[in-house]
Amino acid sequence: MRTENGVLQVAPQHYYYGINWGYGGSGPGSLALLIHRLLDDITAPAADTIIGAPDGLDELTQLAWPLEQVLTRETLEAARQGRAYRRPTPRSKEDGA
Repeated sequence: MRTENGVLQVAPQHYYYGINWGYGGSGPGSLALLIHRLLDDITAPAADTIIGAPDGLDELTQLAWPLEQVLTRETLEAARQGRAYRRPTPRSKEDGA
């Protein structure tokens, strides 16, 4: 996670709930909840459950985002509020998908 002043921070991870994306499961659920918390408070604790994030953030974290994709606060807020945002471009076989 990169803070507004440009500092890169390690995302807090609960010892039991893993952080992941790109499928429908506990990893994306944990990531969605973590994003939801961090949008309100950059010092928020790690996700301690896999449920509780808004549906839009759950959907966002289940998408197969390309490696090193930057998700702006604007994109995250749009997803959290259920507004439209730019989805990732599907990778092709030529890209090594």
